[in-house]
This record gives sequence, structure tokens and C-alpha cells, in this order.
Amino acid sequence: MSNSIKFVCLMLCIGLTRSIIVRNGVYENFVIEIQKDVSDDDCNKFLLTLEKILSSSSQYLHSTLDNRILFNSIDIILPPAWSNNCVTNTTVTSYNGASTDAQIITTHSIFGDDLWTKQASSCGEHGEQIYMSERSIRESYENVEKKFVTEFMKYRYGVFDTNGFDSDPIYPKCSASNNPICNDAMSLESSASYNRYMPTKQNQLCNRMSRMDVVMGNSDFNSSFNGQRTVEYMPPTFNYVRKMSTRYMVVVDDHADISIRDSYSFLRDAIRKWLDKDLTHHGTEVGITKISSNEGSTIRTITSSHDSDELFAKLPFIVSNRAGLGKCNIESSIDRSIELMRDRVKVHGDAISAIILIAPGMYNCSQEVLDGIINRANAAYIKIVTINYPKIGTNRVPLDELAIRTGGQAFTVVERKSNEDRSLLSTFFELTSVFMQISAAYHHGDQADLPIEIYRKELHDANISGDSTKARTYTDSFNVDDATRNIHFYLYFYDRKDIGMFIDGMSLTSPNQQTFTAYTELRSDYHQLTFVSNLSGAGSWHYNVKRFNGPQPHFVQVLAYPKIDTTSFIKARAWIHKPNNGGPNKIYVEVMQGNLPIVDALVEINVKLPNGREEKMQLFDSGSGDPDVTRGDGIYSRYFMAEDIGMHQFAIKISDNGNTAYIQIDRDPLKQIHCCGSAIITPSKQPVTPFTRHIAPLTIFITQDDLDNAREKLSSIGRIGDLHVTATNGSEKVILEWTGPDTGLENSKAEFEIRYALSLKDIVDSFDNIAMPWPLAETIPHSIGQGASVTLNLLNEPTLIGVPFYVAIRSANTISNYARIFVPKRKPTASPTYTHIDNDIYETDPSMEPADEDDGIFKHHNLASIPWSIIIPIIVCCLFILLAFIIYFCCCRRNYKQPTKSPAKPAISVITPSTPVQQNQYHVEPGYLVDVPDHHTVGLPMIDDELMKPDFTDHDKMLIEEMKQQQRFQQAFDQQQQIITSTLTRNGQYLSPYESWSASTLLNEHEVRQSPLDMYVDANGDIVPQIPPHPYHQQQNTAYGYVDPNRAPPPQYSSVYRPLVRGVPGQGSMQSVVSSAMMSNSDGKKIRNVTMV
Repeated sequence: MSNSIKFVCLMLCIGLTRSIIVRNGVYENFVIEIQKDVSDDDCNKFLLTLEKILSSSSQYLHSTLDNRILFNSIDIILPPAWSNNCVTNTTVTSYNGASTDAQIITTHSIFGDDLWTKQASSCGEHGEQIYMSERSIRESYENVEKKFVTEFMKYRYGVFDTNGFDSDPIYPKCSASNNPICNDAMSLESSASYNRYMPTKQNQLCNRMSRMDVVMGNSDFNSSFNGQRTVEYMPPTFNYVRKMSTRYMVVVDDHADISIRDSYSFLRDAIRKWLDKDLTHHGTEVGITKISSNEGSTIRTITSSHDSDELFAKLPFIVSNRAGLGKCNIESSIDRSIELMRDRVKVHGDAISAIILIAPGMYNCSQEVLDGIINRANAAYIKIVTINYPKIGTNRVPLDELAIRTGGQAFTVVERKSNEDRSLLSTFFELTSVFMQISAAYHHGDQADLPIEIYRKELHDANISGDSTKARTYTDSFNVDDATRNIHFYLYFYDRKDIGMFIDGMSLTSPNQQTFTAYTELRSDYHQLTFVSNLSGAGSWHYNVKRFNGPQPHFVQVLAYPKIDTTSFIKARAWIHKPNNGGPNKIYVEVMQGNLPIVDALVEINVKLPNGREEKMQLFDSGSGDPDVTRGDGIYSRYFMAEDIGMHQFAIKISDNGNTAYIQIDRDPLKQIHCCGSAIITPSKQPVTPFTRHIAPLTIFITQDDLDNAREKLSSIGRIGDLHVTATNGSEKVILEWTGPDTGLENSKAEFEIRYALSLKDIVDSFDNIAMPWPLAETIPHSIGQGASVTLNLLNEPTLIGVPFYVAIRSANTISNYARIFVPKRKPTASPTYTHIDNDIYETDPSMEPADEDDGIFKHHNLASIPWSIIIPIIVCCLFILLAFIIYFCCCRRNYKQPTKSPAKPAISVITPSTPVQQNQYHVEPGYLVDVPDHHTVGLPMIDDELMKPDFTDHDKMLIEEMKQQQRFQQAFDQQQQIITSTLTRNGQYLSPYESWSASTLLNEHEVRQSPLDMYVDANGDIVPQIPPHPYHQQQNTAYGYVDPNRAPPPQYSSVYRPLVRGVPGQGSMQSVVSSAMMSNSDGKKIRNVTMV
């Protein structure tokens, strides 16, 4: 494109300027925002718990850093849906626009409820944001305040983890239990006790400096103390705020330098569109003033187009022909704007405040004047946004410093001419894109209120060939994802004369094949045509635009609004960062779907150089460590090394890379994933819908000093940070793999040097002196961001087999991380080799010298050296034993299924008589039915029903029915048990006990009459019940108890018995007698009595 926008390292998102301020050893205005999806259940208790955690964190930070610093004031931003009643003993005020330092979110899909910090920059530089989970606060996780301090140190001082990560080949878990690094990752180590050889992220990215050295080198610990080394602890104060409004003050340089051809009219049109269409008309306040004017201005709240028109009238229709006075002329206008905004605060409260300064640069102002402007703006929490437009005038310098030091944004839009009278339409298109960017950056409401640009394309003559007088049709498509609710298709034109070019020549087809052709001119004042119908629907949309060739280009732009409360809308942001220690600039692009990073997206940049030549470059999320620090975090980066001075423009396009981009959503609930090792890896991946995003072009100006400094530091970049070893499956060849380093130069050739040493200390500290070079038989291809590998054949160095050693690679002048290799000695039939890095592989001795052939690090791999001639017989023997067990089990199982012939042992039942009065009063003995089986099965063998079913005769069935008539009741009478006199009947005749009683009943009755335990009965005073007669005679008038001596003896019965069950004390039953006998038996032996009747 012909013009450019400048997003230099002054952008708020890169962390060079933060809202947090340090004064005399205390931090002011640390800002925490509670996201809108956090529940307000029991919000009062939630906020009190949060205050307690932050107070404890401040105290812990104070003690950890030897009483050097603490939190003094903390601002907490409440969600819009939370009531003011959630806060007690304080008043909720309006948010002043300070940058947020931490966010409280719901449970993260990857990191769960763990605290974590997003870090994109290198060692010693600020992180992006701290994240806390709602649950960690509600449940007051153990050591949550210490964990918060750990994350704050990463965020504020740019340190990294000193502990390892599970399954991480670059930063593995360490096993040295006596090493404080492994046990307490939250402590700060001094240089004397710090282990600089451990494979940690801190050592890797901070050149093996301890975290205390990095922290103490931060600018927070120098002049801010005013000579004091310690501060006295005091608890922090908490302020609760809410995003209520945004306040702008637009300052326009109205001198002749701002008017070049159409540049001023484009500026007026862009501001009018911004007021009417881009800003939300609720809670937004705007004021407009001119640099040359001494008149007072006002700030109005925009509620309708009438308010916009009155504000717009402040801009003159044309500017005067007078040029600038050649002196610093911005101080008075900015001071007036600051005072006007301060007065507004007194009446309407705080707001997100920004001064938008539009000018063709500024005349050289003294550093004292600039410092005064910046200090007054910072004191009022006002950010200055600068737009260098339409060029950098003669004897002027860019406005960027004002934006850099106040935490604002800086843009540069350069006007380019179409001819002597007209400017190209691209000037207006890029200028209006800048105002849209400003609206999004300082919006106080829901982000769903603002559109996102999902497609743009420039239509110009270079796209076609042929006769310029003929019409040409442009056809293209764009994708809309499911998270959108409204779509707006715009076609930008230079003036109304161009509208005739598109008559019957513009159409749009939806994914369901509905075609739209009717368009409206209601937005023609903003150089836009759009379709009349409301557009919505996910999928692929196609458009056709028929236009005549001409000098002016046209632009197609598609905006989409996110669905309300959606978490899956795809957004992207970009920034350029200049490292603190100098060197080439770094370009960052973050691609997210909600709060989840998008992995394997395609991020392409079209670079327009000062000489007009264009180059393409691709950004990578490789996690190589230089410049990208974590793979899979959705942040893509590259170094940019300029070849010449002047303006460099970066047009950025992000896509789904041919349906290969994905998000990582599922985390293992049984395994906590901590942020962040060399990579973020989860078990599950979910493809994202096809998408395309365009970011407003970034522009940087390269001076000769910048170029010289970058060239001086060029040799220190391009370090390999992800060197690792892969398994070789049974050979003496070891494969080293890494990611092609970023040398800062596109299409550059990198030479690699591999060295090895037997000592870890030698490979780290004496790479050139002691480490031995490994001769390479072939040239290693190099491509930035792509995988590279080399194979080391240990047969060429047989002395290394069976000995642990360390390797590293030098690219340019930087040395990579080391990798440990151990290939055990083996016989010709040895088992496969394992050469991966294990969690427990690093010695605790700083010298890291291996003691012997097997240093104990890979002891669990010694089985690999056992020959197969021993392993195979062992395996065969184990299989034989297993087979024998299976056969034995099957035999036992079959024997178990055979029917048993042994008779069951019945329970003993005692039936006692009852008096005639109580004969029909019964109660069931508890447990009797459970303890005694069915009496007609007593004495019968156990027969498997499946093997044999009984076949009863009629006589057998009659006997069984009679036996079922037996009663199983007992009744206490005068503390004695009685025998029921009723017996069975057959054909109306009573049966004798010998004919009707069961064997167990007869046995019980016999033991009552002739018990061998009479001595125990007498000794315990038990009373034997009366002996009833045997009513087997036929005479009805025979006296009770009379027995005919001439009658034949009763028949013999047999029974099978089991041991007696202990009876109830005090009862005259046989069970009671046996129980008494057992209790009185001193030697504890049980007495068994088996009597055959």
C-alpha cells in the first residue's frame, strides 16, 4: 500500500510503559481486572479473600526482597454485572484507564486453576499479563500468595522458572533433592548458591544468571529509593473501580503543513466517520481543539449525531496558508487539554483519558519542555496518542516520544499523491483504520460492541492487464466463523463519480447461495458503499466487483461483530519491540481464540522497504528461545534486521494455514499442566474454522544510529535454544534435532559447529578450549523456523560408547543449550538404545563430572545391555510357568462343579410344650428361619438342580406335606420352654411322635429326658420341663401320660447333627444347658454331644 502506519515499540501491549509506578520502594496503582464471566456469587466474601491474598503477597514480596519493596495501592476493576454492594467500607469509582497488570479469569482450559504469566520478551523485560483463576481465590489455595509473588517477579522483572516441567525435553524435572532450585522454585537464589548448570529456563534465557541478579538489575531498585535501601512494611490499600466512560481530546495542527492535496479533507472525513460510526454513543466524551487556537474548548458527551455535528464544527473547513513558526508549538495546546480534562474529572469523575495529537511532526522542543509535558500527563493518568500526518515536515521530528513515555500509541500515516491535485484513496483508508484502532484500544465497554476486521483487499490496475478502458471484474472470497453475529461489507471509493463504475457490477453471495446486489449510498460521506440487507452466516462468502480501470484504487473491507458473551472469536494483535540491550527489532503477533492460543497458524508479513522494494517474511511460534520463548503460546515472532535507513512498513496477514491451525483445549484432570516450559502441550487438539485476519500495517523508522547498533549486536542473536536428542532404535547413531535459529537476515546461511565434552562444566564454560569438535561429514541445511537435524555416528568415536557425554551447537557466535547423551556398551545382539533426556539425569555437583562408566543417571536403562541369549530363556521359562498355572486352575474349576455326596448338617431345633391357654399364642424366634434350613431337606444329600431333579411319588409328596405342617414356634411360660402337644394328623387320626416328629425333634426330646449334662443343669438351677406322653395311641379316653407297657417299642429314627447353638440364658432348652456348660468350663473347651436314637 502507498501509505503507512507506525506502531513502534511504544505500544501499550509490549510492556515498556505500565500503569504500575514505583516511588520510594512502594508500588502504586497495581491494577487487577476481574473478567466479566467470573460469577458474582458471594462476591463480598470473594473480594475480602482477594484482599487477604494480595496483602499476604505484599508482605511476602517485602520479606523475599530483603525489605526493599512492597505494594502500596491496588486497584481492582469490577465486572459490569457486579453490584456495588459487593464492596464494603469503600466507594466504587470510575476507572482512569491505567493498564491492567493481572486478570482474574475462570478455570483455564489448559492451565486449569494454576497461576501463570504470559511472557513474550527476553530476560529482564516485562511480561504481558498475570492470570489468576477464580477458584484459586474462592478456595484459598495453599501458598497462593507465594505463587502470586513468583508470577509477579516474572511479570515485572523478566525472570523465568528455575524448576523443570514434566515431559519437557529442554527443561526437564530435576531430581537433586538437596538442591534448593528443585525444592523451592519460589525462592530467590544468590549468586554464591545458585546452580548455573541446571537445565532450567532461567539459565537458558538469562545467560545463567541467578534470578536475584536479574531482579537487582531492574530499574525499580535504583533511584526510586532516594538513597534508602529498605522500606518499612505497611499493608496495601484497595480501590474498587468500574469502566464507565472514555474521554478523548483531539488536538489538530492547523498550519499549512497538514494540507497536502486531499490530506486535510481526508482528515476531516476520517474524524467525522470516527465520531459518527466508530465510537460507541454511550459513555464516550470528546473534545476538539486546534494547536494555533487560544480559544477555550469544551468536552461533550456523545449521545447522538447532533453532538457529533457540533464537535465536528470545531474543525475549520480549510486551513490557513501560514506555516509553522519553527519553534516548539505543542506545549500550550497539550497543557490546555490536560487542564480541560482535569476539570472534567472534578465534575464527572475519572475516565479512560487520551489526547490524540495530529500533526506533521513537531519542531525540536527542549528536553525540559518534553519532560514537563510528559510528567503532567502521567500525573493525570492521561495517555498521549500521536499521529504523524501527512508527513514529517521540514525541520520537524516525529511525535513518538510523547506516546512512548505516556503509555499511548504512535501512528504515522504518510500521504502519497495520485497526481498534482489529488491524493490516493489509500491515504483515507489507512487514516480511518488508525481511528478504528484507537477506538478499540481505549473502549470502556464490552468488546462485542466493536467490529473486527476479518478481510481487506486493494483493487488497483496492477491486478489486471489489458485495455484500461474496459471494465474488469474482481472475484474473491472470505471466511466468516461461527462466533460472529453481524457482517458489514464495505467498498471504498474516491468520490461520488466512482459510484457509476459499480452500477450492476457488485454482488455478494452467502454460504447458502443467497445473492445480494442492492447497495446504499448512505455512507458515501465516508467514501463507502455497502449492501442494504443485513448480512449474517458462517462459512465462505464470495463477492464480485466490476470496475473500470483508473488512477485511484478501491478497497474491499469486511467487518464482523463478535457474538455477545462469546469466547471463541478469533482476534489478533501485533507490536514491534526494541530490546532494552539494543540489537535488531523484534516483531510479535499474537493469535487467540478467546483465551486459547491458536497453534500452527500462518503469519505472513509483506515488508515494504525504503527503496520501494517488497519482501516477504514469516513469523514462527517455535519456542526456540530467541526470540520466541515458548512454543504453542500463540505468540509468533521474528527478528527484523534493516538493511538501510528510512521507513519500513509491515503489512500482516494471519490465516488458518490451510486448515492446519488448531487450539489445545483439553487438559488431563489427573495431571496439572504448569506454565510454561519450552512448549505448551495438551492431550487434545481441536481444529479452528477457516479464518483470515488483517492487522493495520506497522511502520518503523530506522536511523543510522539504530542501524549501527543493530549490526553491532547481530552476532549475539540466532542462538539455538531447543537442542535435544531422539532415540535411535538400536544403533550407535545419535540424532540431534533443533529449530533453525533466527539470525535476523532472511535467506541467510548459517554455519554450525558441534562440540562435545565429558563434563557438563566443560561444555558450558570451556566450549572453545576443552570441548572437542565433532567433524561433520555433510553440510547442515538451514531455514529459519524450520526443523534441522544431524546424525552423530558413535562408531567414529568408540570411546564415547558406554560413557555419558554432553554436546552443544554453535550458530554464528552463540552456543546452544546442551544435550546429554549416553549410549551403553552392548554386545552384537544388544537391545535398542535409549538416548532421550530423562527427568533424573543431572548431577548436583556443580562440576558435573561423571564418576565412572555408568554415572548412575541412567541406571534404569542398564537392562539394555543384557544379551538376548539370557533374556530369551527367561521369557520361555516364564511362559511355561504361566501355562502350568492355567492348566491347574482349569482342573480345579472342573472338580468344583461335580455334585457333592456329603449330607448337610442341620440345625438343632428344640420344641417345648405350651399350656392349653397359650397353645395358640406364638412368636417367632429371631434368627430361627435363617439358622435352620427347610426341615424336609435335613439329612438329604446336596444335589445340583441342574444335574438331577427329584422325582417324588405320591406317598413321598404326602409325607413332605405332613412334615411342612410342623410348627416352628416357641413361647415362654414361667421362664420355661414348653412342647406343643398338637401333632400331625393323617386321615383324621393323630400320629405318634415317632411317626410324625422329625429326627431332630426326637433327638432334642431324648436329650431333655436323658441329658448327659444334668450336673450343669442342676448346678445352674435350670428346670427341666415336664415330660409329655407320646400320643400315638388310638384311645381318646386314655389319661395323659399313660403308656401301655404291652405296646411294642417305637420305631428307630436316625438324624444327622451339627454342633449346638448357644441358647438364651434362663431358658430350659438344650441350647441354654449347653451355653451354661460352656461358660462354666474353665479351660474354654467346647462340649459336643452326639446321640444316636
